[in-house]
Amino acid sequence: MIGTDCNLRVPEDNTLGVNIIVYPNPTAGICTIETSVEIDRVQIRSNTGQLVALIEINNRLIDGQEITLDLQALSDGIYSLEFLSSGFQIVRKIAIVH
Repeated sequence: MIGTDCNLRVPEDNTLGVNIIVYPNPTAGICTIETSVEIDRVQIRSNTGQLVALIEINNRLIDGQEITLDLQALSDGIYSLEFLSSGFQIVRKIAIVH
């Protein structure tokens, strides 16, 4: 029997010294964000590009810290997490599977 339950934590491209890690991916709705920079807000978009949520971080997420996002209200699917700050915009994909 082969299990399908696994958590993968993979750092993505380090763009301009910005490192953002989102895990677990896929998630049942609760995910953790780690970053190397301050983030002002996170926009969550469906796979069609529709804005489904806007989360104001207000610099609560700073270098070396993490924050937990509750995405359980979203339907199963692939979403784009757009991390925004005054100096950058980084996009990460996440799969939600309940």
